[in-house]
Amino acid sequence: MSKDRRSFGATLMAGILVVVPVYLGVLLLLKATKTLADLMKPVTALLPAWLPGDQILAPLLLLAICFLVGVAIGTSAGRDIEKRIEHSLF
Repeated sequence: MSKDRRSFGATLMAGILVVVPVYLGVLLLLKATKTLADLMKPVTALLPAWLPGDQILAPLLLLAICFLVGVAIGTSAGRDIEKRIEHSLF
């Protein structure tokens, strides 16, 4: 019986270790998108009223930022900065 409990606990913990980071990542992306949508309000005010500009531009801006960070990390200076950040955090 104790083996079943240990197996249940291990299975539960494995599930938590998978679900919680995914959940937190989704929350972080939603928060970033909402913040960018708030920052983009002056630009979206210039667009037609029928176009949901903040819902279109915020995710596109987030993707552009991620792309630019990826490009920057591809350079030698970016790799050096990434290593310094990694060593300071871990």
